[in-house]
Amino acid sequence: MKTASHLEIRRLAQKITEQLKGQYCHFPLAVDPLVLAHVLDKMLGIYDEPERNIAPNIAVIGSTIELMHPEDNDIFNVQLTLPGEDNPSQGQISALSPMGLALFGTRPAEQINLWIGSRSIRLVVVNITPG
Repeated sequence: MKTASHLEIRRLAQKITEQLKGQYCHFPLAVDPLVLAHVLDKMLGIYDEPERNIAPNIAVIGSTIELMHPEDNDIFNVQLTLPGEDNPSQGQISALSPMGLALFGTRPAEQINLWIGSRSIRLVVVNITPG
């Protein structure tokens, strides 16, 4: 990932953090504040130094993640993107979407559970390709 992307992600994390600390928000948050705080901790830990090399097997913004649905062995790919750059029909999902939040920071062989309505779906991370 390019240094410019790191800086952009750091600015996003800082913007969200400042707004949460100031108890005001200029954009709607559809994310539980505790979940968001956890994601911010991950983001600031991963993206705190632009020169740092991120391990290629960690799901971060820009990564393409190969997922498997273990019930029927269906395999599909998604790419984590910044909010506003997502396009779910093309497999590009926001890191702040429910699926993006579940995938952010995962490694191959980890499992995630997503709730869609009242139904839980389990997915397995098969592979991660850096962006």
